[in-house]
Amino acid sequence: MQNTIAMIAVNSYVIKNQEVMMRGLYSSKTEIRHKIFTEIARMAYEGQSPEMLEELPYKIVPGEIATYRDSIFLERAVVGERLRVAMGMSLRKVTEHAPISKGVEASVIEEKYYEPPLINVIKFACNSCPEKRVMITEGCQGCLEHPCVEVCPKKAVHMEGGRSHIDEDACIKCGKCEAQCPQHLEIRKLLEEASAASPYPPGCRNRGRFPS
Repeated sequence: MQNTIAMIAVNSYVIKNQEVMMRGLYSSKTEIRHKIFTEIARMAYEGQSPEMLEELPYKIVPGEIATYRDSIFLERAVVGERLRVAMGMSLRKVTEHAPISKGVEASVIEEKYYEPPLINVIKFACNSCPEKRVMITEGCQGCLEHPCVEVCPKKAVHMEGGRSHIDEDACIKCGKCEAQCPQHLEIRKLLEEASAASPYPPGCRNRGRFPS
């Protein structure tokens, strides 16, 4: 069992190191992952019982003050789930009370076939991306053709006071109005031209700007 645990930790650590090298970024998330795989490997090397997993969140996230999130309890809960995933186990249900080591005996075997989902999302750890939203900006010219009104499949766009307005309750965020807006296309064209003429290399945050 110890050899299998160590192999899991080593393989996972190599994968994460490859990610760091490709992205060129060593973030706080990378540091936490490093600590998780280090502790799992240490647990295997020293022949510790899998029940030691229960203590690792307190070792990886010590103290009483949160560093990365609003609550240190949340930080430790996230680490607990990361420990399970690193060991090849599935995430626990938020609605059930279960130790971190639940199912470890069945998971730590010589031949492990990962069960779906292959990508696990710790929902209570995810800050979630901002919801896609289509807005009418000050650039709206209230053009005569108003293609935004014509192409909307849900009739969520209407003209009011010489400008387009979107009914947020009816809008499905398909983006068809944005794609057809001549003003939006003109702004995008200007941005592309500015980016192409920029002295900064592609990928630079200053792309599209010019040095003063």
